[in-house]
Order: sequence, then C-alpha cells, then structure tokens
Amino acid sequence: MADRSLLAWRPTRPDMRRLKAYVTAFLFQQGQVLLLKRSDRKTFAPGQWTGVGGGVLLDEFDDLQQAVLREIFEETGIRDVLELTLRAVDTKIEGIDVAVIFFYSAELPPSAADCFACMEAGTTTSEGSLHWVDPADVESLPLIPNARQALNLVLTGDSSKVTFL
Repeated sequence: MADRSLLAWRPTRPDMRRLKAYVTAFLFQQGQVLLLKRSDRKTFAPGQWTGVGGGVLLDEFDDLQQAVLREIFEETGIRDVLELTLRAVDTKIEGIDVAVIFFYSAELPPSAADCFACMEAGTTTSEGSLHWVDPADVESLPLIPNARQALNLVLTGDSSKVTFL
C-alpha cells in the first residue's frame, strides 16, 4: 500500500517548503483527561506527555475531524466521542518545512465507560502509554510545550473559539 501520509509528500524542488499537519485530541471522561506519555524511545519529545494524535493523511486534509477520529481510534480503540471541538492551532518551522498542529477536545460518551476502566493502569501503545489524569495534576507533568498551552486553554478557556498559539 502506498504511503498516504502528508508527511511523505515531497516538493518537486529541494528548496520548496513542505507542509506537515498533525492532530492532537484531549479526551475527557469522569472528570479526567486522557494523556499519552510518549515512549522514551521516540525521537521527538521522548518521555514527555501530550494528547493522542498523529499525522494527517493526504486524503484527510480537507476533513481534519476525520484525521483526529482516526488517530483516536488507532491509539485508544475509542470510536465514539461527543463534542469534538477544534480548540487551538500551532504552527512552527521544522528545518525548511512548516508544521501545523490542530488541537481538539472531546468528551467520551457514557457508553465508553469501559475505556476509562481499561486504561486506568496505563495502557501501552506503539507511541507510549495512556493515562487518565486529574486536571489538577497536569501542571506537574512534563508536557510538550505546545500541548501544555493547548491543554491549559481547553481547561480554562472559552470552548466557542479557536486560539492560535
């Protein structure tokens, strides 16, 4: 199967910038937020915390919600979320490339209560381990800086607007 990720797209000229797009979701249930502690073996941000997410595929670029729902399912097995809302957007330069990160928040429906129970002890994925965290404990965790900014906005901000970091 051909690699469909936007990350695999290369410009035709070596001096052209490449656009990289990522999605991250902060999932909430029973007053807790689901966070990913990245594996210590990861090249980017080893051992740091963030929401669940990953790269946007080429065919998802016009529907970022499709991308974030796919990433949520791939990393957690969760298919249904409530009130999936874009909360923050961050851009940064990576070498000659431009990266755009879209941060979402969502509530899990009551039918996903078994997800809460199964991940309480820290489910391991290829990306790291999943943990339900009390929002009061978030400040003490080593979050990736833009994830910290976005999560703080989710926890304290107006959910009706998108913030650019």
